[in-house]
Amino acid sequence: MDVEMKVIQCAACAMAFAVPSAFKDARLEDHKEFFCPAGHQNFYPGKSDVEKLQEKLKARERELEMKLHLLEQARKEKNAYAKARVEMVKEYLKEQFAKLDALELRAVAEHFRPLKIYDAMSVVRLIGGYDVKRGKNGFVITKNKKKKENQ
Repeated sequence: MDVEMKVIQCAACAMAFAVPSAFKDARLEDHKEFFCPAGHQNFYPGKSDVEKLQEKLKARERELEMKLHLLEQARKEKNAYAKARVEMVKEYLKEQFAKLDALELRAVAEHFRPLKIYDAMSVVRLIGGYDVKRGKNGFVITKNKKKKENQ
């Protein structure tokens, strides 16, 4: 029977002695006490590689949870901002169409800077009750006639 042995040096008397590899590995993991041949108590106080990796993993998991929480907060803020923007554009269109029959989409995008023209188009379509059509000088918003008749 071949048993792999490892040499340990006693912390108290510096005597070198051999123990089976499995024994040394177990003491490194569980930090239990063991004795040298002269009877001195020894143990491994430091963290094992497994414990260090477990701590690292837990720290990464906490970091990931924090980032996921921040991401969820950012999503909620983005959605709230988008809803507020839609409401603001809705009110703006209501005010403008009290005076006008048509409005350039570019004017809406410029009014709500940094809103891009295609984002403005999406917001106007989201609101409903308005048509966005291509005109001579760009896109033009008009009030939806079907919606107007029903009101």
